[in-house]
Amino acid sequence: GDYGGEETLIRQLLTAANPSVALPAATDVPDTTPQDPNQSPETYLGSDRVQYYGGTDSYGNGRRTFHEPSNLPTQSFGLGGTWTVAAQSLTAGPDATITLSYEAAEAYLDTGGTGTLTVDAGGTSKILHVAGAPDIYTVVSHATPQQGVVTIHLTPGLQVYSFTFG
Repeated sequence: GDYGGEETLIRQLLTAANPSVALPAATDVPDTTPQDPNQSPETYLGSDRVQYYGGTDSYGNGRRTFHEPSNLPTQSFGLGGTWTVAAQSLTAGPDATITLSYEAAEAYLDTGGTGTLTVDAGGTSKILHVAGAPDIYTVVSHATPQQGVVTIHLTPGLQVYSFTFG
């Protein structure tokens, strides 16, 4: 938020550092920061900052098999299949799934590696192709905020870092 105020401060610092600098015209970017107080919070998946884990299996570092929880609380996630848990990320193994219960208009999964995400939500399925360095992939998109559940099946070797929301 406050993109105009931030830009003004940056422009002041640049001008103070070099009074003769020729800056381009100021931008006019609308502030699209979500205002829903019930929106799901950013959710980190690595063991150092794991939050909102709704599963019943142990969540320490290392390779293990997880079982999807039968009841997932809102704004939490659960794992199924084989995963390798590390400090900053999870790496998918055989039959890896991650299920997220969220409240938002959009949900994004920060993913890296090469493979596919098969996203099942609201009775529909879509495949997202992942290639390269970590980037965010839109796994859910609604016109307005709502509660929902999405299950994502991952190709072994893909790494996931966090869920973010919009």
